[in-house]
Amino acid sequence: MVVDYGDAFARAPEPHLPPNAVRERALLFVDAFNRMGMQAYTLGERDLSLGLELLRELAGRAKFRLLAANLLNADGQPLFERSLIVELGGRKIGLLGLLGARAAVQPNDLTALGATLEPPAKVAAAEVARLQADGAELVVVLSHLGPGEEAEVLRAAPAIRFFIGGHSGRQLERPMKLDEPQSGASAWVFEAGNRGKHQGRLELYVSADGGSLDRVVDAGEGEAQKATLAQLERSSESLRVQLANLDKSQLADEQREARKKNLNASLERNQARIEGERKRLATLTAPDPTRPAFKNKLVPLELTIVEEPEIAKAVTALQATGLLTPQPVRSLTPGKPGAPSVPGLLAPRREPLPARLGKPLPRELPVREPKGAAPAPAPNATP
Repeated sequence: MVVDYGDAFARAPEPHLPPNAVRERALLFVDAFNRMGMQAYTLGERDLSLGLELLRELAGRAKFRLLAANLLNADGQPLFERSLIVELGGRKIGLLGLLGARAAVQPNDLTALGATLEPPAKVAAAEVARLQADGAELVVVLSHLGPGEEAEVLRAAPAIRFFIGGHSGRQLERPMKLDEPQSGASAWVFEAGNRGKHQGRLELYVSADGGSLDRVVDAGEGEAQKATLAQLERSSESLRVQLANLDKSQLADEQREARKKNLNASLERNQARIEGERKRLATLTAPDPTRPAFKNKLVPLELTIVEEPEIAKAVTALQATGLLTPQPVRSLTPGKPGAPSVPGLLAPRREPLPARLGKPLPRELPVREPKGAAPAPAPNATP
């Protein structure tokens, strides 16, 4: 199953690109996701800047679902689908898309959509109950939530087990566990960074007898702990080698002793971490084979990966149109002298300069040359 957590269709405001360029690029992303076999995509705040007409065009072209459970129209109805259930390995997985109230959504984008953004926790509570009533055995949130909102959503809907998240741009090598003390529920947060540098891969292992998916454990924790321990031990060995080579160095006695002191301190700190990691590893128990478990890893999307031919051809064709080439941007104060238009850049605003202690700041501040420095040559002067 392939999913995405948003902000792929649009970037930050791009005044240097014509609207048809933004549209063609967004359509290209939809075509690429179609070829990947994507099942669901949660809208992000940047996607909303495309406007309702283009978003509906993308939804019509997509072979996957655009989700945004808490994005409602003026009548209180969802502008896009709230959720869906996907059958995977004979088990029903509920996917819920949420856009955060603290995810930098621009009010003017909501106004242009004629939409309101409901609190995600409130919407999640009702939607998770509906998914479970429809047979979902495991609920996964495709999360474009803001800071702290995953915990609020889990508190309102403790049946959620996974948050596959974006917006923050965090690259979590290991999943982050969320605990809800009131209900005793736990959920895991996965994030694969941004800008398509990594792909997150989540593998779910379930028992063949159709047991409950309510409590899912991290089967990769022990492996990750061993990898961390091995890395620390390699670091300690490197420090020991550096210490052994100090006696052969050409450093003065005082410098050698200072260097030795620093290396010993680093080695001591590293050894303390190793002892702590060994104790933690000893407390880990092997996953119960009768309980559902998962493993997660980030796969780097490197330049050595072979491109999909049809998508590569489409990218080349779009680039050849010149639509994505930055265009000159008109000055924000047309006709006013001294306000140039620079290709690819937004012309500077000409606004009143700030005042300091009741006096306006000078337009050009005098440059103080350091004592003894030669004066700067005049423009176009021959040295």
